[in-house]
Amino acid sequence: MNQTFATYVYQFGSLLNVIIGLLAAIAIVVFFVGIIRFLFSVSCDAKRHTEGKALMGWGLVALFVLFALGGILNFFSNNIFGVTVSTGGVTQTP
Repeated sequence: MNQTFATYVYQFGSLLNVIIGLLAAIAIVVFFVGIIRFLFSVSCDAKRHTEGKALMGWGLVALFVLFALGGILNFFSNNIFGVTVSTGGVTQTP
């Protein structure tokens, strides 16, 4: 089993990319649920209207945090460790 450090960084980065993608999908669903609650409760219930606004806000915060985390992780893997995490495999940057 001849795995280098670059291979481990690549596997860890790939796993984190999948997890971040799944969490981003959940955050998008939460955001759209908030939009639906906000739009369809305008005249009915002020509480649901406020909940919809809160869900939209938390969905946007979650998306921002997840994409920032993805950018930070890609920066570290590319510039610090010299490994490009992509679907093609491990590539070492000089």
